[in-house]
Amino acid sequence: MTDIENKIRSLASQNAGLQGLLLAGGLFRMFNRQLQQGYINQGACVRYLLVSNPEAYNQQGRQNISQALVQFDCMDRDPVRCRQLRDAMITWLDGVDLAATNQFDSPPTTPRQFPTFITNERSGMEPQTQPPVFVETIDVRFWNLET
Repeated sequence: MTDIENKIRSLASQNAGLQGLLLAGGLFRMFNRQLQQGYINQGACVRYLLVSNPEAYNQQGRQNISQALVQFDCMDRDPVRCRQLRDAMITWLDGVDLAATNQFDSPPTTPRQFPTFITNERSGMEPQTQPPVFVETIDVRFWNLET
């Protein structure tokens, strides 16, 4: 698994706090780029988007680590559940390390080497739905090991 989007979804789907909010009917409602039609009616959802992924360079050339910026949109029709989902995402992000492969071991281990930085948070709404959907957005900078 080398793709940062797959890493994020894989780790998130293993988190008990996020499972409680996003797992229903065998579907983990965390979607890359676009929210699937109709799923917001089933409860809270997360839409995430890779905003940028600049790679590190040194005198020898391009390195195998990047600084990915990812936007997470926590969405729900209930503003309280939307904030609960945002808080659960922040708790999960506190333990995410995409610069190591340890979290994909069995059992997973996570020595904190490269922190995850929350660079921005904001609240909003998706006005084009009826009724409107509340959105809590988190912008996160990850150190990501490109393997």
